[in-house]
Amino acid sequence: MILHGGSTAVPTSACDFPAPIFSAETWAYDDSCAEWRWLDILGGPGLRARHSAVYDPAARRMLVFGGRYRAAATGAYTLYNDLWALDLATETWSRISDGTGAAPRGRSSAAVAFDPQQGRLWLFGGNASQSGLAYASLDDTWSYDLATASWQETPSGRGPALG
Repeated sequence: MILHGGSTAVPTSACDFPAPIFSAETWAYDDSCAEWRWLDILGGPGLRARHSAVYDPAARRMLVFGGRYRAAATGAYTLYNDLWALDLATETWSRISDGTGAAPRGRSSAAVAFDPQQGRLWLFGGNASQSGLAYASLDDTWSYDLATASWQETPSGRGPALG
């Protein structure tokens, strides 16, 4: 299991929402040793939380999309729509090309899946709000073709209910 970034802020009660403390660390869990290992990796997606990650088994890498960050304790978040890859053999990050044409807008808390037969990352929904106090649901579906480095929006039709 590989983890990257997030917030290390811990609520002290059900109604306490502390300011995020963003992390850019990457950790790996080795099941055979039952141990966590910090990966001392430079570069990569940087400070962010509520991003989405999925495993690409053919290339043995973790793909990370989007997320959000803000430098101050309050104010608007920056929403990302970038795509990164962590090569698990070399433990190095690389930014995946935005490709040609339209790309999904920046978002946090999106759902992602990977189709190894087609070599595609699938992205659904998420939150487009830059406020930590509001939620702006997205109900769009996108796929990223790793072979052609291109995003394609897929008409959702009747999909999961937003709520």
